[in-house]
Amino acid sequence: MKAIVSLDYEMFLGTETGSVNKCLIEPLGRLLKISDKYNFKYTIFVDATYLFKLKEEKSKNEILKQDYENICKNIQFLNNQGHCLQLHIHPHWYYSVFDGAKWIQDTEHYKLSDIDIESANYIFNQSKLLLEKIIDEKIIAYRAGGFSTQPTSILKTLLFNNEIKIDSSVYRGSIYHSKQQDYDYSNAPNKGCYYFDEDICCENKDGQFLEVPLFTFEVSPYFYWKLALTKILNNKKHQILGDGNSIETTKESIKERLTKKSNMFATIDGYKSSILNNAYTIAKKKNISVFNVIGHPKLQTPYSLDKFEKFCASLKDIEFITITELLK
Repeated sequence: MKAIVSLDYEMFLGTETGSVNKCLIEPLGRLLKISDKYNFKYTIFVDATYLFKLKEEKSKNEILKQDYENICKNIQFLNNQGHCLQLHIHPHWYYSVFDGAKWIQDTEHYKLSDIDIESANYIFNQSKLLLEKIIDEKIIAYRAGGFSTQPTSILKTLLFNNEIKIDSSVYRGSIYHSKQQDYDYSNAPNKGCYYFDEDICCENKDGQFLEVPLFTFEVSPYFYWKLALTKILNNKKHQILGDGNSIETTKESIKERLTKKSNMFATIDGYKSSILNNAYTIAKKKNISVFNVIGHPKLQTPYSLDKFEKFCASLKDIEFITITELLK
């Protein structure tokens, strides 16, 4: 089995975005110690629209200038170390405003589908070109902000226009509807990867785009009750390293997770990392070709870092790759 550890390199999207050092650079440094020790490389989806906004505004504010320079140095270092940097987009950054002390995040453009196609293509294109310029590498893979890729007709246009060959946004078996996120992957193929064209949830062997979905598996409500308890107890080992806050989960989704079985993606984040080994065992039994695990530097905790390192140490029969190696 091949394994991809894909990281979303992004700030928080709630009322407090957090700082670049605490949300990105410092926690990623902790994660690099693990990848260096076990000799593998991450696939890192960089929120390049945030970068684009920083570049636009950095001449007006010293804080933003420093943030931009620090991120550029960090991702250049990551690229030089052999990690695979690819494109992530949260389009609301393009419309957000820095008031001199903090970001006032736009609440109307969280998804590319919230924007007319010309503006969406501009944001997509400019974000991609900026990232390519910073790391001096061609970008060919993409992950949608909030996993929101639908309708596929819009996604297909953006991928084709910008020469993107791989998407990694599908959260198989999951349905979620909110102002910020909107997707229905209930009918997506249960595969490690597949090609698609007109419908991201429909395999097309002659399709022009490769989908590398997150590996998902079923969990019981009991797991989410335990997760809730860790938040209530607020033990230091479960405190996230990032210093911002996330968008609130809808009440409907919380109720569903606490009352019935649901799908969850394999992740190295927080308490959810406790069942990473379970997810891997399930993937092996199902003979999944690609075990795609997601993580966020900002959501790492002392507990999750320990769990992730133990997971890496326990592996005997897996090949770590980056996402672009699937096309070689």
